[in-house]
Amino acid sequence: MDDLDSRLVAALQVNGRATWSSVAAAAGVSERTVTRRLAPLLAGGTVRVSAIPNPVLDPDLTGLVLRVRCRPGRTPPVAEALAALPEAWQVLILEGGDEIAATLWVSTPDRLKLLLLKELPKTSSIDSWQTRRLLWIFPDALGWQAPLLSAEEKARLGEVVPLPATRPLPALDEVDRRLTALLVKDGRMGFTELARHSNVSESTARRKVDALLREGAIAITTEVDPRLLGYHLEALLWLTIQPAGLGKVAKVLAAHPATRMAATTSGPSNLLVAVVCRDGEDLYELLTGTLGALPEITGVDVTPVLHVARRAGVSHSA
Repeated sequence: MDDLDSRLVAALQVNGRATWSSVAAAAGVSERTVTRRLAPLLAGGTVRVSAIPNPVLDPDLTGLVLRVRCRPGRTPPVAEALAALPEAWQVLILEGGDEIAATLWVSTPDRLKLLLLKELPKTSSIDSWQTRRLLWIFPDALGWQAPLLSAEEKARLGEVVPLPATRPLPALDEVDRRLTALLVKDGRMGFTELARHSNVSESTARRKVDALLREGAIAITTEVDPRLLGYHLEALLWLTIQPAGLGKVAKVLAAHPATRMAATTSGPSNLLVAVVCRDGEDLYELLTGTLGALPEITGVDVTPVLHVARRAGVSHSA
């Protein structure tokens, strides 16, 4: 991608549902140029806009992170099998080569028991695994934005900022679920089409989608290979934090520009943060600067990502 392509994609990362006219205003180019540049990237799958449901706001979903250790030489087929699960949102092969981190949204308790007690244990290619439940996912940290636009340019895109996480959780009705499913498939689907597929009026679809975004029930994210934008290192940070300081540390890291996802978890570590960095030096500065300034952190396990097998519903071969 050239510099203009990168800026246009960065605009969609700020607001994946922004109109072409808003993107044009932010980037300082014509609407025709925006259409000519972005339409092929979206149609070809290089850039994908979709919704991510926040499972902690849906009582029917359980968010899990599996940390799987594979037998020698069996990592790619295990990653492929995990990526094929309908529950898989993200599957990452970690840089050690024999380890996989998979994020799953599991729909029922029975399915959860089947997966953990039968399907994983019978897989001979798996040596061991750990399961961590996602206790809280920070809505403002769902998705990564390349820092290529100024604050003024971002303001022209009408970014939706979720409400504070201390509010009562909203109840989701059947229309909410239908709209969410549609936006997972196509985050840029227009309100007319959303209304038609959901059997509601266009005004209802608009009001419902706005509420889902502001309540943090979903986040619209724009997925693109970060390497195309000059960011060549992704990593997972498995952090152990003193309970009294967990909220403070999570808030700081959720707001950090390198953060792709931040979630509190069960297990030996209690905060999982996915980050996107330009290179090793960038990651080093994050660890020694941002994390080093937070004394509440008592342990850090850094696992760079070797390969993305699945992300936001799209699988990628190794």
